[in-house]
Amino acid sequence: MGKECDCNITCKNGGVCKDNVCLCKDTFLGELCQDNVEDTANNKLNCINNCKDNGKCIRGICQCKEGYFGQDCSMNKKCLNNSIGLNNKCYCTSDYYGELCEFKRCPKNCSNNGKCTNEGNCICEEGFEGPACDIIKCKYNCSNHGVCMIDESKVICKCDMGFNGD
Repeated sequence: MGKECDCNITCKNGGVCKDNVCLCKDTFLGELCQDNVEDTANNKLNCINNCKDNGKCIRGICQCKEGYFGQDCSMNKKCLNNSIGLNNKCYCTSDYYGELCEFKRCPKNCSNNGKCTNEGNCICEEGFEGPACDIIKCKYNCSNHGVCMIDESKVICKCDMGFNGD
């Protein structure tokens, strides 16, 4: 029985659909995971998409020509950071993004209080600090005579009684 997906195809034999591509379980291959690795009728081992003519099928596994990658040799670029390459597309883990999964995501997307670098580090806006820019920081820590807070999207010191200033 196939598994219905959010995409326009139905994967067979327990395959899972991601971005209109079936990701097959261990011993199944093919565009819809319709083929068993071992074809019992003629004892012939099949390869995914016949290695897209960019490799040689050896015991059911594509041995790709130089310059090609992926389970079916469809990739002409190498996916990075433990991502999966299939049909010339990289499928990134949750920590990375980009065409080749080359960019690291920032913690909490910098809490919308900073900019994310391609290395996954936050550059916090004034008034915020911490790895995710989620810690409010007031100038001089309110000189220890007030509470640091956000007022109308601005970081300010709410001064103790008898004190004033920034």
